[in-house]
Amino acid sequence: MSRKTQRYSKEFKAEAVRTVLENQLSISEGASRLSLPEGTLGQWVTAARKGTRYSWFPHGG
Repeated sequence: MSRKTQRYSKEFKAEAVRTVLENQLSISEGASRLSLPEGTLGQWVTAARKGTRYSWFPHGG
């Protein structure tokens, strides 16, 4: 059985990260609320905090 890779829009990623950061959620809690894999959300949040990996997250905010 093959597994299809889920793709998320830039807007969805930015909103998911913003939700976690603004509400001071753990990655686990944020992933549960947003129905996302913890690893995926964790990568997005880490990248946004570093401000270097993804162009979809507005830096400085």
